[in-house]
Amino acid sequence: MPTIPSAHLKAPGSAVVVAVASPKQARETRPHPKRREIWDEVYPDSLKEPEYESTSYEYHVFSRRKKWLIIVLVGLTGTLPGLTFNMFLPAVDTIAKDLVVGPAAVGATIASYLALQGTTSMVLVPLSDSVGRRPVLIFTLLLYVIASVVLSMTSSIYLLFVLRGAQAIGMAPIIQISRAVLDDISLPSERNVFSSFFQRYHSMLFVSAPAMGGLFLSTRPFQFIFVFLLSVSAAAFIAIAFCLPETARSIVGNGSVPATGIHVPWAVWFRPLKDSDGESEDVKRSEDGLQERSDVDFAEPLRLFREKDTVAGLVFAGVVFAVWMMVTVSTPGMFKKAFDLNDVMLGLAFVANFLGVIVGSMVMDRILARNYYDAAYKYTEEHQLPPSHLLNGKDLPADFLLEHTRLWHLIWLVPILVVTVSGYGFTLTYPSATSRPGWILLPMALQFIIAAAAHAVCTIQQTLITDLWNQNEQASTNAGNLAKYLLAALAAGLIQLQLDGMGAWSSFVSLGLVIMTCLVLPVAQWYWGGEWRAEREAKIEILNRMKDRPLV
Repeated sequence: MPTIPSAHLKAPGSAVVVAVASPKQARETRPHPKRREIWDEVYPDSLKEPEYESTSYEYHVFSRRKKWLIIVLVGLTGTLPGLTFNMFLPAVDTIAKDLVVGPAAVGATIASYLALQGTTSMVLVPLSDSVGRRPVLIFTLLLYVIASVVLSMTSSIYLLFVLRGAQAIGMAPIIQISRAVLDDISLPSERNVFSSFFQRYHSMLFVSAPAMGGLFLSTRPFQFIFVFLLSVSAAAFIAIAFCLPETARSIVGNGSVPATGIHVPWAVWFRPLKDSDGESEDVKRSEDGLQERSDVDFAEPLRLFREKDTVAGLVFAGVVFAVWMMVTVSTPGMFKKAFDLNDVMLGLAFVANFLGVIVGSMVMDRILARNYYDAAYKYTEEHQLPPSHLLNGKDLPADFLLEHTRLWHLIWLVPILVVTVSGYGFTLTYPSATSRPGWILLPMALQFIIAAAAHAVCTIQQTLITDLWNQNEQASTNAGNLAKYLLAALAAGLIQLQLDGMGAWSSFVSLGLVIMTCLVLPVAQWYWGGEWRAEREAKIEILNRMKDRPLV
């Protein structure tokens, strides 16, 4: 299940509030009128388009038209994660009947998919920084196409188990690499426009994918879903292989370093080299913007699990995500049993859930950005610091209440989540209630609230972890995905067994109790997170001093 991409207004390692990319977004994130004098004094150019970031070279040689072409290409490819998982969900019950297996067996294929999605992205995304975006995308898309070809003809649960895992490997790094491509070619002034297009396009497909899956199932066997995914992935593979230029700055710099081998789009073999504006002229080549290739450290995300404050956030977010996954994965069987839905209506029943995912993530993202600024403003006032004093994200004062700023909204989010999860099973338990006209709207409304609250909680924890490890946002993202998807894989494999053994009401009440039990983790972050952060930063400072000390 891909995380909905969002454009954080606070960049890791930057000042507390960064210059906003567009005048509209700047107006939306400006503070209360009473504080605007301070805002304007500290950020006088916040409504202006920023210049190139203190570089003596052009940030990227591609014209805006070519940048849009690249965004469209990676946007097409980025549809695969949402389609691959969401279109499959309405087919769970149908697949179980067609393959003559129990729903738990189909749940195991979802578990394998989620487990491989969480683990392989930890390897493939850092690899793309070193060997380039194109080689990783071409390899993963080719694997996805091959898996889809076989899946479109399969009638074996064992092949389904293995090949869904292959599909997971094929699409696992796509969203993160797509965002990396965007960062490679665009300045902050352009990035907000590109990411907004990216986000809206993916959000639309994210919500509509289950309805598409249900529509296909109403007229075709379940294999037709994989035929559709094959056509999309094949189109994406051809587009990436023939048209997408290499953008990794460790390979081509700002686009002025000549690419070779697999880094060259295949279409270039059939036409003269074009310059940045598309004219038939030789391009002046240099090494502007070329970044040094760093060694790939695949184990770095695992090191985050050694820190007490980080592992508390990762586990709590993972548990909440897993509970939401259990609600989602159990929907086909429970809704068909309770409401006797056909395939089309079953696909539409997921819309409320996935709308909640988008709303919860996006709204909390903006709330956190505002809260962070307010906390920084309050800190400068309490310590009588000049307005020009900026709190840098990489060097926050030890007494800055970062954990309180980020975790405050859990006070009301977690009770809402516990109550709705605990009551969700009741709405699907009694036939005398489910047979009433319009009753289906109640569990759908609860799904919306559960999805919104769960993903708001995940956004809070992921943002805090990124703050704590802002020197490597990629490692913090991969660690978060690893925790969420491994726990979700375990949950997806167990939910049907739990429902068979305990029933719907008892199962979801127990899940609410699990969340309440795990609440001790954010409580520990709240009370001791600042101390743990200060201890870690002190150790890092000592190690850095030892490294800088000259050898006698």
